[in-house]
Amino acid sequence: MRIPTHVRNQCLRGLMIATTLAATACKALDLSGLSDIFSSNLTAIGVTGGVVEVGDTIRLGATGSVNGLMGIFSYAPILDAEWSVSDPLVAKLITLPPPPPEDSFPHTRILVQGVKPGKVTVSAQSHGIRGSADVRVVLPIARIEVWALRDSLYVGDTIPVAVTVIGNDGIAIPGLELTLETSGGVQLSPLSDGEHGVAAITPGPATITARFRRSAGTLNLTVLSR
Repeated sequence: MRIPTHVRNQCLRGLMIATTLAATACKALDLSGLSDIFSSNLTAIGVTGGVVEVGDTIRLGATGSVNGLMGIFSYAPILDAEWSVSDPLVAKLITLPPPPPEDSFPHTRILVQGVKPGKVTVSAQSHGIRGSADVRVVLPIARIEVWALRDSLYVGDTIPVAVTVIGNDGIAIPGLELTLETSGGVQLSPLSDGEHGVAAITPGPATITARFRRSAGTLNLTVLSR
């Protein structure tokens, strides 16, 4: 079957127009930003901080953040990070071996040992990027005291509870983040002024325990029926 000349010319003209439009669209499309979107360059390092007693150690970790779209789904394995401490007279670093190959979250780690009371900045650096966190060194804890104005309360009562951490020099150590636990017929009930409080729920013996790492102190209470 022979295609008429005018039909063939129209088809060729349409094909040329479509090709020209496609080429123009490709030129107009700016693909220069795709490399930034899909890149995975290290942009930041996050370091954990904490509190350590003199003579004790805590383990810090550092993880790397990457830019672009890949940063939403991945992280940078910064196992080659170099660690440093601002004042080795207050705390010193103890190198840890790298995590095993099967570790699904390869982050760099370091041990920080307290030398004397004070505060230091611990930093991790990799590929020109640095991340830092503060570490506070306190004296060894001698005891944790938990006390209230009375050791018995009635169901429905809420009383404030005070917690004091005492160092081995007999002086209170302020500002430590403690873990509070209850058992028996009471439950934690924070007060409006930020103080710790407990509410009596059911009659019977109860305890409130405050913990900081391996140290703990307990207050024994008795909940009475009305």
